[in-house]
Amino acid sequence: MYHKFSKIPHKQDPKKSPHLFLGMGMVFIAFAMRQAGLDAFLYIFLVGGLGIGLYGIFLNRQARSKAWGQLASRIGIKMENHPINGPSISGTYRGHALKVFTGTTGTVAGSSGVSHTYINVSNPGLPPQERVVLQLIKAPHNTDNRSVSELFKESFDVQGSPNNQLAQALTNEDIQCALLDLAMQHKRLSITFKGQGVSIEESVNLTDIAYMQSLIDLLVDLQGFSG
Repeated sequence: MYHKFSKIPHKQDPKKSPHLFLGMGMVFIAFAMRQAGLDAFLYIFLVGGLGIGLYGIFLNRQARSKAWGQLASRIGIKMENHPINGPSISGTYRGHALKVFTGTTGTVAGSSGVSHTYINVSNPGLPPQERVVLQLIKAPHNTDNRSVSELFKESFDVQGSPNNQLAQALTNEDIQCALLDLAMQHKRLSITFKGQGVSIEESVNLTDIAYMQSLIDLLVDLQGFSG
């Protein structure tokens, strides 16, 4: 059933490192020992848990750096590895400025505290767009014998006033199919258009190269649509 629309591949979630969860468990045990008065082993579990947890974070970042490096090489732009913020991709792709980076929620829109991967595409040659948010209401269901347009209107809410170019893009069936593919893979999803750019946020440990490139191509198509 998933391949109903077949525009964006199903995202393969990265293998989660067990070290982070093991480290958190050891820290929890350390605090439980303190409550029980077992201070002799407290610092062993506390330091060991923190060390193992940090090693898990390091492994996740290494996996992300490797995947993003392969993606950057595939699409012909550069990747940089920052010692604190981790990997980022920036350059020109299909005539648009592309940035892929990690940050806490609020870097692009909304609240704060949770880390995400952000993908931003912009083109200074386009007419500016007032802020518009394409928000997922619910994933499509009962898709048989229903039009793509009907499913799209049922699944997404357009918040704001799209300019003519964006309005045309959002009525294009190929673009609607790609957005419905995304809807079937997410519980929450929003795409933000503002000025001459469009942004989407994804999970922080995004490493599926084919999925990432399809997502970037979708954002470029949304920005560069000409009818």
